[in-house]
Amino acid sequence: MMPLLAAPVHEWSTILTVLTQAQKITAVVMGENHNTVITFDLQLYEKAVKLQMNKAQELDHLVFRIGEMHTVMASLCALGASIEDSGFDEGWIKVGLYGSTTMRQTLEGNHMKRALTAHSIKYSALSDLHMDAFLRSKSVKSNAEYTNVKQASIAMNTICQEG
Repeated sequence: MMPLLAAPVHEWSTILTVLTQAQKITAVVMGENHNTVITFDLQLYEKAVKLQMNKAQELDHLVFRIGEMHTVMASLCALGASIEDSGFDEGWIKVGLYGSTTMRQTLEGNHMKRALTAHSIKYSALSDLHMDAFLRSKSVKSNAEYTNVKQASIAMNTICQEG
């Protein structure tokens, strides 16, 4: 963990101080030719990248990455954009899962927990529809009903592996 500094984190001088200290710690612990990987939130990441571009030689052993929360939120935003106006968004409102404002914020990736819940429910619904379609197609072809879910799962796995 980095040492704490009594300075505002968003100031350029503070960021530069922390980055040079991190590079020195890595040099002492790992050796001179090792990169230092530092995780930032999105706002500090942008500042650190700008600082690295301006002081390239001093900060050449630093590798910056965005934290997991921002990565997940960006992924949820992309997933929301891909299903927008697909009917799922309207379905979430009709079944009372979310209101229209919350649904909009969920599709934009602003509510991480709600978006994860909504997409998990969507995935479960699609899996159920897929399984139902599979069972119907198999029972029509063989004139049999799949009453045992285990037999149906084995049959589905076999078909998925074959093609």
